[in-house]
Amino acid sequence: MENVFGYLFNDEILEGTVTFYSDYMNLNQFMTEDGSAEEPEATIEEVPDDVSTVESEMEPIVVPANLDVALLATMRRLLYDNYDLRNVQAEVHIKDQILDIVALHADAFGGDIFFNGSYNTQDPADPKFTFAYEVDRLNIPSVVNQVGLAQRFAPFLKSVTGTLSSDFEIKGDLQDNLYPDMGSLVAAGVLETFDTEIKNNPTLKRLGDKLKIDALKNPNLANTINKFRIEDGKFIVDPGAYKVAGMDIVAGGQHGLDNQMDYKVKMRVPRSLLGGNAVGAAANSAIDKGLASFAPQAQQLGIDLGQSEFINLQVDVLGALTKPEFKVNLLGAERGDGQNLGQQVASNIKEEAQKAKEELEAHTARGASQN
Repeated sequence: MENVFGYLFNDEILEGTVTFYSDYMNLNQFMTEDGSAEEPEATIEEVPDDVSTVESEMEPIVVPANLDVALLATMRRLLYDNYDLRNVQAEVHIKDQILDIVALHADAFGGDIFFNGSYNTQDPADPKFTFAYEVDRLNIPSVVNQVGLAQRFAPFLKSVTGTLSSDFEIKGDLQDNLYPDMGSLVAAGVLETFDTEIKNNPTLKRLGDKLKIDALKNPNLANTINKFRIEDGKFIVDPGAYKVAGMDIVAGGQHGLDNQMDYKVKMRVPRSLLGGNAVGAAANSAIDKGLASFAPQAQQLGIDLGQSEFINLQVDVLGALTKPEFKVNLLGAERGDGQNLGQQVASNIKEEAQKAKEELEAHTARGASQN
């Protein structure tokens, strides 16, 4: 370290490099007035709609203006808030009231995390943050249980099992309780999921009941690629391609901090799925009932649903996350050879899904080549 006495007695700038090793570091003790800290619980409480009301012992730390220090740290275990990180390696620079995490690697949530970011207190009354991460094969339920931002912007993940990989960039302002100001957040990223299943999701259950398609209630999505962003307090999902029980699906849209949704789901549904779990003669009766719900729209389009092998639908998913509303439109129908029936405008959802899939895969490949 250089200029130690000037720093201590004349408030001059302290310069140097610190190499640090610890078997165990609990940062929570530095974030409270009395210096006390307990190990975090495995889960966090439900994140309220207005996080500014959350009571927290955490409070912003002003980064000193008279430091120009680099920190090279290795920690076998690091606790921060409710995060439990293992095998941490980090390079941190402190200068001009900014704490700059140049690079950080850790084991967490069953996978690997690579992270960089900054904490800026040049305006102590309005601290700001930026960060970017790459994560590989994290356990989805663990992330949802411990990361409040995931609960707030992606509550549907509570119903998802499997693992995820992602790259993500976000910036915004911090409030006095160190929760982010949700309206200030700007973010963009790509989320890949593996061995993905969705279970007991109330929105999908209601959609399956409405369309009489049981395969929608607890779908197995296998592996997916999803491009998303956060703007103006809204979580926006670009159209993505999914395959569920023989259905080609293209889905995208947004929901806000008020939990109001506006998603569009296009589906190419095999006629046989409209019978739900019925078999034999009961299946034929159930399919006929399923088709009958689209009869008025089919008549307007000049479609004989009795000749169809595939039904093309668009479902607008609206309303609250906890009380969704569905607007179902018949886009068209196809024979087994793929030819459209009636006079409807051609809507090749299968090709649309393939195009969305290829675009997302290309975006992911570009991102991987740049790293």
